[in-house]
Amino acid sequence: MVQVLARPRLPSDVVQPEAVQVEVPEERSSSPSRRVVLAGLPELYGHGLQEALSAAGVGPVLLLDGQDMAGALPDALADALPVDGAALVVVPDERAEPVLALASRDGGALAVVEVTEEESLETFVTAVRRGAVGVLHTGADLDLAVETVRSAAAGRIVLPEHVARALCEPSPLAAAPQLEPRELGWLRQLGRGVTVAVLAQYAAYSEREMYRLLSKTYARLGAASRTDALLRAERWGLLDE
Repeated sequence: MVQVLARPRLPSDVVQPEAVQVEVPEERSSSPSRRVVLAGLPELYGHGLQEALSAAGVGPVLLLDGQDMAGALPDALADALPVDGAALVVVPDERAEPVLALASRDGGALAVVEVTEEESLETFVTAVRRGAVGVLHTGADLDLAVETVRSAAAGRIVLPEHVARALCEPSPLAAAPQLEPRELGWLRQLGRGVTVAVLAQYAAYSEREMYRLLSKTYARLGAASRTDALLRAERWGLLDE
């Protein structure tokens, strides 16, 4: 509480009263909670996680079922995101690719937690390396799931110790994936600074379709963004003509 002392001005022949104490409430800064979107999760798991997150004060939480999530980047998901894009999307790993691609272009406002049925080290490490800020195993208890989502919404990553240690190890360079000639051509043109709009015009695709095709190419390289894809392609020598 801030106290302001105000003394009124009176003529000199008038006895000055005691100082008047005025209480001014302090301003409280409040920022809206980051929206959490549960997208395409198994029905029982999704409803259980939604209830647990809401009970823990995480949210607001929006649940999109599997039918809403049909397609590459569903309109239902796009409509669920706030205007500023500040949201955390919890999505099955097999549907995470287009959401991660969107997050990589969104300047950090959009974050992704992948949900997987596999508890292997490789699954967790791959998810984080391709851009996820958290990984949930469907067999994990709800307390751990809530803590993982809460931390991800706050910009922190909760990982098992063995996963964190594995992420600190250098990643061996695997054999270069086999790309179609047209995909190699696209990467080489992007590497020379050609824009996606120009690339789409040359390839006779709409710009939207070009982005979709490029996202598939990036995924085949194990990358979630154009920059990452070009770096990987360069390491494999794929940009050499």
